Amino acid sequence: MEHFTSLIPLARWPQDFSFDPFIEDVRMLLPWAEISHAGRPTALDTRAITLTVEGYDLTVSIHDTPLDEALLEQTLELDRNWPDAGEVLRACSAHALVSAHDDPQEWEEARKVARLVELVASALMRHVPAKGHIWATASRLFSPELFETLLNDDNARALRWVTLEFYQGPKTAEGEETVVTHTRGLVRFFGYEMELAALPMKPANAAQIIMSVAQYLLDNGPVLKNGDVIGPEDGARFQLMHLPKERSQGAVKVQLSLVG
Repeated sequence: MEHFTSLIPLARWPQDFSFDPFIEDVRMLLPWAEISHAGRPTALDTRAITLTVEGYDLTVSIHDTPLDEALLEQTLELDRNWPDAGEVLRACSAHALVSAHDDPQEWEEARKVARLVELVASALMRHVPAKGHIWATASRLFSPELFETLLNDDNARALRWVTLEFYQGPKTAEGEETVVTHTRGLVRFFGYEMELAALPMKPANAAQIIMSVAQYLLDNGPVLKNGDVIGPEDGARFQLMHLPKERSQGAVKVQLSLVG
């Protein structure tokens, strides 16, 4: 599986960067954690250390090169909350990253490691000319300001770690257009992505439905079972079903469909 990774586009190479003040900020953000580091940063065009936080090894590195172009374009294509992102990020000439070495298989440990990665990224962003934050496992993009606003909001876990892809579904019997919605990022926690089956609604409304379920799973774990029906008694209700192998698409193995 892909490692949890934060990518940080930089306006320029931070010539005078030192790891020492950054590590002190990590200690302030995680005062309870045991923190150590290994590696001897040099004056080369890549500077890196291994930071060990609560027993988990994280690579922290700064590169005198722009972000991979294909990855950046994919991220910009999925972004829907930052109108000027393309102009800002394509002008960045360097980047930094924070990446976990391990790939936890249990959702609670995965959530813990994801949290450590984004907190360390937040500390690093205070010491470099950061122009954005990308949660690489979901191609989730935020401006530095919005990332910091959402960072400590437990109700924004899905917003930070999951993005959505929208597809045109089949028309209804009445000729209405429909939208099919897929998550991107849940697979690192639960081993699958989720689909919201075709519905005659705007993508924003479909996003609200599927993201609320993603948030519920990230809060409580994989407690929803095959065939479970969720939703308010007096509102729209959805059934969760495991897709048969011939209908699953890559990591998309679970479907939510409107009941009734």
